[in-house]
Amino acid sequence: MIKKYGLILGIGFLGGFFAAFIILNLGFWGDAVLENLRSEVQKANMAVQALTSPNPEKTIVATTYSPAPADFWQKIVIDQSLFVAAVQSFKDSRLLRQGNGIFLSSDGLIVTTADTAPASASVFQVLYEDKILRAKIMARDFVKNLAIIKVNGTVNFNVPELDFSDNFQSGQELVIIGKFVNLSKPILFSQKTAINYLLNGAVFIDAQPKSIFNGGALVNNNGRIIGMTFIRNGKVYSAGTKIIDEFLKNYLKKI
Repeated sequence: MIKKYGLILGIGFLGGFFAAFIILNLGFWGDAVLENLRSEVQKANMAVQALTSPNPEKTIVATTYSPAPADFWQKIVIDQSLFVAAVQSFKDSRLLRQGNGIFLSSDGLIVTTADTAPASASVFQVLYEDKILRAKIMARDFVKNLAIIKVNGTVNFNVPELDFSDNFQSGQELVIIGKFVNLSKPILFSQKTAINYLLNGAVFIDAQPKSIFNGGALVNNNGRIIGMTFIRNGKVYSAGTKIIDEFLKNYLKKI
């Protein structure tokens, strides 16, 4: 071991002496040759350092990601549930369809799917908190699968601030929020999901199709509604808030 370190120190000393000799003769050797020699000396010094280090170790840089708190999505669901109601349609006291709706105005304008509000329906019912309210159809578009109903009477409802951003990405985390009816009471439900893929402006959601998703609020991780869910051809997709807003404005122009 002593011989090994003696040899190493000797190499280091000779390397330093040789470098000093070259530096004193700059004019003869020239800058290009000097730079090359400096590089070789540096490599020799690094080799000496590696040999004299008793336990050389690698430095590992790891990136850690902090997961969202367990109640992160739960809080979003509770906050956004204030803007969602259960919707039922009837004909001759017979239940035809049921789904969800999102409040668009404090006086009771609600957007839902045309599937939930079929042309054959004569009575509409909105279940919100502990209230069962009658409503009437105001506008319907079967191509866009959108409908607007309005609650009868004067009730002050909570209205969401819609997110009109269309900066969507596959894999983006979302949550579907809605209410289904059980024994004449609206029961809150939610399902964590994500964007599956985008096609010609349509947003397809990574979720198994369920009838209770019709008219559900699609909410991003900023706690903002970005669309309303539909079921079509065995897939769950969303009508964006821009489409909903345009539908509402066209209705308001006609009244």
